[in-house]
Amino acid sequence: ALPISWNWTVDIYVAGVLNQITRFAVPFFFLCSGYFLQPKLSSGAPLGVALRYCRPLLILWLVWSVLYAVIPFDPLGAWEQGYGAAMAFQWQMLLSDPLNQWWVGGMVHLWFLPALMLAVLILALCQQVHRPGLALALGATLYLLALIGGSYGKPILGAEWALMTRNGPFFSLLFVALGFMIRKHHWTLSSALALRLLVIGVLSILVSVAFVYFIA
Repeated sequence: ALPISWNWTVDIYVAGVLNQITRFAVPFFFLCSGYFLQPKLSSGAPLGVALRYCRPLLILWLVWSVLYAVIPFDPLGAWEQGYGAAMAFQWQMLLSDPLNQWWVGGMVHLWFLPALMLAVLILALCQQVHRPGLALALGATLYLLALIGGSYGKPILGAEWALMTRNGPFFSLLFVALGFMIRKHHWTLSSALALRLLVIGVLSILVSVAFVYFIA
């Protein structure tokens, strides 16, 4: 559901536009990660580079997952009701979906950290066998599977998959590998073409969101 901040109709449209425009941030983050990591991955021993890159991300993810598992969202409620009663909902949420929880962590918005680590490790494996283009092809395949599996909308084929395809490498690998290839092959665009693609991309996603929320 779209967030509601004010009690007037235009809020639905304002919230929807802001909600969708900011979704470009994480794919861009993945793209930049692959772009800036490319020289080190290409310099030799890509698996070692990937492991050193992922180590602090893993520590960050583990620390925050533990914190979310032990710190109540409602400190006042924990004081009034008792720690166990206040934490029951959080623990139930963490234990309710073990198939998907392991690559999200203590809270759903941490998904981008394991997603980035998995993408970098897969890219490093492809670079290890001197086939970095394989990571791009695999990323495109996983991205297509994510869309088919109903990661953000209604699944294209039947019911939504038990494995939540919005997490893990389903969205991250394509952009990390694309950033890697952009720097490796020095792909460039003119400012005018880049601006046109940006406008087309933003309009496309807003049109698709409008169709999903207000027509479909």
